[in-house]
Parts: sequence; structure tokens; C-alpha cells
Amino acid sequence: MIANNIADFIAMNAIRRPLRAALIGDGRWLDYRQLERGMLAVAAALQREGVRRGDIVGLAMHDDVDHVVTLLAIARLGAILLPMDARWTGVEKQNVARHFEARIVVAATSTHAAWRRRR
Repeated sequence: MIANNIADFIAMNAIRRPLRAALIGDGRWLDYRQLERGMLAVAAALQREGVRRGDIVGLAMHDDVDHVVTLLAIARLGAILLPMDARWTGVEKQNVARHFEARIVVAATSTHAAWRRRR
């Protein structure tokens, strides 16, 4: 298997070393198998929201495991990451998303990621 992006390395390691720690943070850890499953689940959710290769996806999440899983899902789809500060106001995020023509913004809430469609 030839890697085209970082998400491919996760898939390769999920086969080669599925139970090895892949991601540790905020009191959680995921092995490569769990990381790949999470990445694919978020990628599928993004696809259901209309995200395709080349689309710009805003990401406004705190630095935690879910942030990394979502970032990898964006890479898996071949979408373009638009990093945003999770501390920005909703208006600030909307202005940046509008300026860069983001398809969607994934933003942190108190309990989970929320989707906000642009188109």
C-alpha cells in the first residue's frame, strides 16, 4: 500500500499494528484500529453532509483526541483543512468560513462536534 496522505498511514498501521497506541490525550488513548474506525466514521459523516475531495472544511475544535480524529477524516476525504480557533465567536467563524468559501465548519460544543453547513 502506497500512502497518499497522512490518513493512509493510519490505515496501514491499523493493519500492521492494530493494538498499538496511536493517539494519547485528554485522559484517553486510541489504538490504531480505534483511530482508523473513528476517522472513517467522521469521514462518512462529513460525506453525508456533502463534503467531497477539494472542499474546504473549517475546523474549530479544542486540542484533543476528537480534533485529531476529525483532522484525519478531512485528510482521508482529500478535503482542505481551514483551521479556526475554537475560542472565536460564532460571527468570527462565520466570517472566516464565508471568506474562504468553506463547505462546512466543524465546531466544538460542550459535549461533541457540531456541523454547520455553508452551502
